[in-house]
Amino acid sequence: LSLESLVKVGIETIGPKVTGTKVSVDKIKFNLLRGEMRLKGFELGNPDGFGTAYAIKTQSFHIKLRPTSLLSAKIIIDEIAIDGVAVNYEQGLTGSNLTEIKANVDAFVKNLPLPKSSAKAESAESSSSDKPASKSGKKLQVNELDINNIKVALAVKGLGNNALPVPVPGIKLTNLGSGPE
Repeated sequence: LSLESLVKVGIETIGPKVTGTKVSVDKIKFNLLRGEMRLKGFELGNPDGFGTAYAIKTQSFHIKLRPTSLLSAKIIIDEIAIDGVAVNYEQGLTGSNLTEIKANVDAFVKNLPLPKSSAKAESAESSSSDKPASKSGKKLQVNELDINNIKVALAVKGLGNNALPVPVPGIKLTNLGSGPE
């Protein structure tokens, strides 16, 4: 088995446990020495009870980072390019498909076992809301974020699979986190 096929199986096996939905990927490619990953045909399904075909789908996702930055205080991502993004936002009486997916992810993360040092730090942070956020941890810099061919559709749960398309322009951001902090 290749690393790509192991990651694909991991995404399609663990993803549903985290999101509470079907998760699929058509193809993954890695170049670890160059710090690149390409993903084709990602689909995040809807929770049970929602009628649209999926929640989020992308045709392609590409990320390129500087591998040596993984060992430094700041991880530098040179490029994130996402093409062919389709989002179905379906609203129901008690919430939307996306809020339910987020709630599933939050519940999964909450139930993860934390190392003792992390658990102590988390309880100390939650007990004193007056303190500013900790500055420890790695910094992140994204030199270019490019999201193209975005389609968003709005639907109401229970009214069939009819969704109203909403035009969304492409998004291009540069030099995110490029300062010292």
